[in-house]
Amino acid sequence: MSTPRENEESKGAGFQVGTRTDIGLHRKRNEDFLDVRSVPQGMLMVVCDGMGGPGNGDRASRLAVEAFMEGLSGEDTPEALLRNGAMRAGRAIIREIGLHPELAGMGTTMVAAVVRNDGATVANIGDSRAYLMHDGVLSRVSRDHSLVGEMVERGEITEGEAAQHPRRNIITRALGDHQVIPDIFEIGFGGDDMLLLATDGLHGMIGDAQIADALAGGDDMSRICDLLVQRALDAGGDDNVTVALIAPGAGRIRTEVPTDPGAHAVKKKGTTIGKIIAALLIASVIVVVVMSILKRPLFFNGADHQGPDDTVAAPATSDSSGWLDTSSYAPARADSLHPGDTLPR
Repeated sequence: MSTPRENEESKGAGFQVGTRTDIGLHRKRNEDFLDVRSVPQGMLMVVCDGMGGPGNGDRASRLAVEAFMEGLSGEDTPEALLRNGAMRAGRAIIREIGLHPELAGMGTTMVAAVVRNDGATVANIGDSRAYLMHDGVLSRVSRDHSLVGEMVERGEITEGEAAQHPRRNIITRALGDHQVIPDIFEIGFGGDDMLLLATDGLHGMIGDAQIADALAGGDDMSRICDLLVQRALDAGGDDNVTVALIAPGAGRIRTEVPTDPGAHAVKKKGTTIGKIIAALLIASVIVVVVMSILKRPLFFNGADHQGPDDTVAAPATSDSSGWLDTSSYAPARADSLHPGDTLPR
């Protein structure tokens, strides 16, 4: 893990940032992808949740984030930066589908924000969300572009009913559709505020009250991100879960960027099934040892087949937390603020 690096002198107010992405307990691939970097307009955060079948969701989210970050201009307003980035991301996915028709249906949600010392501009497409914690009260900034989200807005069902609805995973707007324009929101930001961006792997597993409770639990963004992910896992971990959290910071600016994705892995609770699997593995090792001693063949005609979904799991959790300074406009290091880089390219 890299060690903290401190500037020789304070450059003014900055931001404390924490991120986590976790594969969850029931998925073979992590289809979420995120990036955080300093830009002239402030601190830019982008979180995407891909979809489109095995191997396509992670491709879509990575492609979207990388296209979003290409061609950033210091002359753009935060709103223009977010709109243009979303349009580039959408076009990149559409272009990829055009080159590879078998990828039809590939797409991704997106929630992004440009955070300044006095405010933030937020954009979203799909059901990845932005939350603002202000004066101890949590409010949802973005709006869900999903079937159940729109049903809630029309008053047809309640939030509680939406959480249990059998069609809650149906998205009505995503990058990859033609000419999709994000919703844009302007909010005040400063003081003790926190802005959280999250995929539905978080808010689909725990309610807003639990999210608010976690955010109220301290001022260490990294630890809060740990807590949010762990609560999603404890609630079942049905999906990949990704969070990016930012709060104002002042004084000496510090950047801490662990380069080992497993260095801050969220510890998952053991399960009975896990213990059974561990016992079977131990028993298998014992059998192999005994057979080797007896010099008798264990396998016959033993070709080892690997199916398309039998990929080796990437490290479950990556981290990029610490202090980041908006006065430094250099792009973030590629090995530190790209948790999705643990995914196969």
